[in-house]
Amino acid sequence: MKKRIIALVLVTAMLLMAYCLVSCEDENEDEDMDGEYLVLVNKENAIGEDYVPEELVDVNTDYTNGGKAIMLEKTVAEAVLSMIDAMKEAGINNVSITSGYREYSYQKTLFDRYIANEKAAHPDWSDEDIRKEVLTYSAAPGTSEHQTGLCVDLFTTEMEGLWNYGSETPNNPYDKGFAETDAFAWLQEHAHEYGFILRFPENKTDITGYSYESWHYRYVGEEHAKKIHKKGITLEEYLD
Repeated sequence: MKKRIIALVLVTAMLLMAYCLVSCEDENEDEDMDGEYLVLVNKENAIGEDYVPEELVDVNTDYTNGGKAIMLEKTVAEAVLSMIDAMKEAGINNVSITSGYREYSYQKTLFDRYIANEKAAHPDWSDEDIRKEVLTYSAAPGTSEHQTGLCVDLFTTEMEGLWNYGSETPNNPYDKGFAETDAFAWLQEHAHEYGFILRFPENKTDITGYSYESWHYRYVGEEHAKKIHKKGITLEEYLD
């Protein structure tokens, strides 16, 4: 009888310990969901016109496309350079950064240019339809992650040029898109190890609000990136 009671007590204690461990882990996750690198910026969550991230730094131009001047938040800049260095060690030597931090005014200029392009291409469309189309691939000023300094657009010379970013047509060597490159394959396996996630995955437009962008990577920190990668979800779903 004594042995049965002792066994029951031990089993109960073990169950309580397991519950406590799971509960504490969940609590720790909840407590850490307000980190500075988890800020959500999208069509429903805008930031102000005057918002400028703290600790913006110039990115080493050896890592930027054509040596252009690009700025990022300090930790993000360090992380993306480490990631590109790791890609080089893996034999992928042709990756560069094409875009990082963007001021509100720059995003407005970019967005207005896309509006003008769509108007020229579709003169019969209404202003509402044109804006709706542009919003599938570009953020209105104040709703772009680029204004946070926490994301990068990457490029590889495996592509013909920047215009081929979204040209992911299978078995067509003349319009090779980023998702068809060795760089993308490597990022799929390792980006989270450096704190980055693919921000706008394929078949997630209904959640993110944006078309698939295989070249756009957002820094959330290593711990959160690994969890998001493991679950195969978007930042919106992770923060929900």
